[in-house]
Amino acid sequence: MMHPTTTRRALLQATLMASALALPGCKANKDTKDPEPKKVTLTVRAAKGCNAGRPLQIVVRKATRKSFVEDDYSSIARLVVVPDKDVLKTLVVFPGQTSTTVIEVDKYPEALGVYGLFNLGKGESWKLLAERPLEIDVVAGESAFERAGVRERDE
Repeated sequence: MMHPTTTRRALLQATLMASALALPGCKANKDTKDPEPKKVTLTVRAAKGCNAGRPLQIVVRKATRKSFVEDDYSSIARLVVVPDKDVLKTLVVFPGQTSTTVIEVDKYPEALGVYGLFNLGKGESWKLLAERPLEIDVVAGESAFERAGVRERDE
């Protein structure tokens, strides 16, 4: 007959050995990666006379066609100071300079609104709706976006 201390010791050793063998299966899987952030590149080329020679505020936000049409200058201007959940980026571009910015998002938005807060804005050419954007390239003139190009995503 076995001594009770020996039996307990053998049982403890067996339990520890089984636990040690099972632990590697409980380890967190380091092979799972966070999904890569999606990137949209925005390039703003400001003409020398852009915004009557003053720095130009740019606001980039998630948009739908409906929200874009309803966006007015004063509500977008407020977003520079107090951004809402849809604002992805605000930046300042100086006359005669080019600014390239990479905007990272968890998932691609259906559309982005790019808004130039020109001091003497005319009509609706102070804003641009870029649907399914991968790259956005705008030329900012004296009082409006003069040209814009959008490279769309394939997906």
